[in-house]
Parts: sequence; C-alpha cells; structure tokens
Amino acid sequence: MPVAASAKGTPAYLPRGALLGTFFNTVVTPQLRLTWEFTMVEREKNALLLVLEGGGGYGVLLPTNLGPTGMLSMTRLYQLTALAGVAYHADYEDSRWHWGGQLATGPLFYGAKFSDGFTEDKVWPMLEARAQVGLRYGATVYGLSFGWAFTYPGLTSSLTTPYLGGPMVGIFADRK
Repeated sequence: MPVAASAKGTPAYLPRGALLGTFFNTVVTPQLRLTWEFTMVEREKNALLLVLEGGGGYGVLLPTNLGPTGMLSMTRLYQLTALAGVAYHADYEDSRWHWGGQLATGPLFYGAKFSDGFTEDKVWPMLEARAQVGLRYGATVYGLSFGWAFTYPGLTSSLTTPYLGGPMVGIFADRK
C-alpha cells in the first residue's frame, strides 16, 4: 500500500529533495531542481519511491563559431524540465551511508537565441537517469548526484540540439 511522504514527517505538498547540478554538454547549464517523493514500498533499509521533479536552468559559457560559416554565437539557452519516475533509496543507519538512483521522464522545455536574432523555443521528451551517494545527518541526506539526460529519438537537428541534456553532476539534499 503506497504511503505518502508525510508518513515520514515531511508533508506531501512540500518537496522532500533539492538538487543543485550542472549539465556539461559543451555548454554548461546549471540546474536547480525540487523533488517530491512518495513512498511506494519501504523495508528496513530500502525504499522504492515515486518521484516528481521540476526545475531547470540557463546556460553559461555558450558556444560560438556556429552555423555553416562559423560566424554565429549562441546568446541564450534554457532547459526546464518536469519529470516523473521511480527512485530507489538505501540507507544504512549504522554508518549513515545513503545511496540510490532514479529514472524519470517528462517534457524538456528548451530554447536558444543566436547572434543573428534567430530564436528557437520547443518542447521535447527527455529521459534522465541519476545515481546518488551521501551521508545522513538527522532526517536529511546530503551528497553527490551524477547522471545523464537523453532526449528521445526523433528530435529535429538544429543548432540547439547538440547542447541539450548530457552528463550531469551536482549536490543534493533529501529530507525524510
């Protein structure tokens, strides 16, 4: 029987986790994400969770020398997500170690602006896989998260496409 996050002390309407991470895909895109978690199955040290996550960020260190002549520059890039999926968390109270992972999918709202005035604003589905390791202090786990975000096949190639998603690393906090 599913148990809402509030059974652990955090009300279900409040996010249980936050991630401050960065996509590294030639372009560096810092990300801020908030995560709502709902326990589906819980055992002594393990939990299977339903996760809902939202957030995103804006690109920094944008590419230049784009286009057929190499004269275009990207002047803006944003990547915003709304993801849903499953997560697994394992906590070892005797050592405070925590590890886990999540697999989530949802829309990637993205857009870019270029030095010639051209803009691109689109939505495309994305799949993200992340792992995490950390230490528990009281009811909160702090740690490192790393993973990869993929756009689904069929995305029309454009100047923006190669810079979407990619490898991601960050720090997280997750509260029971």
